[in-house]
Amino acid sequence: MSVTQILQNALSGDPNLQQAAEEQLRAASESNFSMYMVTMSDELRQEDRPPHTRRLAGILLKNSIDSKDRRTKAQFTDRWISMVDEQANEQIKKNLLETLSSPVREANSTAAMVIAKMASIELPMNRWAPLIEILLHNVTNKESPPPLVESTLDALGYMCEEAVEDELDISVLGSRSSQILSAVVTGMQYQAGSPESSVVIRRSAVAALLNALEFVRANFAVENERTYIMQNVCALASDSDVVVRKSAFECLVKIAEVYYDCLDMYMNVIYQLTIQAIKQDEEVVALQAIEFWSTIAEE
Repeated sequence: MSVTQILQNALSGDPNLQQAAEEQLRAASESNFSMYMVTMSDELRQEDRPPHTRRLAGILLKNSIDSKDRRTKAQFTDRWISMVDEQANEQIKKNLLETLSSPVREANSTAAMVIAKMASIELPMNRWAPLIEILLHNVTNKESPPPLVESTLDALGYMCEEAVEDELDISVLGSRSSQILSAVVTGMQYQAGSPESSVVIRRSAVAALLNALEFVRANFAVENERTYIMQNVCALASDSDVVVRKSAFECLVKIAEVYYDCLDMYMNVIYQLTIQAIKQDEEVVALQAIEFWSTIAEE
């Protein structure tokens, strides 16, 4: 039975098929963890595989190296380091990075999530050194296809979020915060390609910024860099796309929570944007505008 069929069975509505598939996957992981991880990364990469099984392969990858329980996560980290040989390690990373350019959203978005989880293990150990440069190039290279830009922005946002939530000592990531921020803003300003591709990239970029806001504290402490961020967030609060506008106001809410003391010089502009949103915009946007002022009142 093929790996793809096993993954399909794992998603089956038939409990017997599902249980048998889960047992096969568990046995494969336990018998040769390194090969299991390579196989799952290859299933995620293959364009001729169904989107739902590609996504499941990626989730299985993630769940093999990450857990909400700190003790379990430490055990998974030890297993990754001790049981995945160098050749397999490099192949898995190669497959993940290739998947970022997949036109299938279920695949490239899952790859972005796995890359962030893997980076949280590798970067503190000074491994996977080229990763940041590769991701930055994906976003800033004008020849990059839209799916690659979109998923790479996802990955950058997730990585920044991981660094803050897990209090990771990732000097290689922190030292590139300005470049990461610049790449995210490049995505926020994206206008190349079709209108549809521009919108999805701006959505990913502003979502990445939301995930990265606490990570870029050093940048927010510098007035001209802070103003650069605020100008771009405020610009997207008036974007033509409702999802982008909603996310931009979510950024403003987060900024009010984390950087309240830095907001004075931007309040006139924010006031106009929030009043306009509350009076004229769709409910999901208006609610975020109201949330901004609720947050200000609490602070």
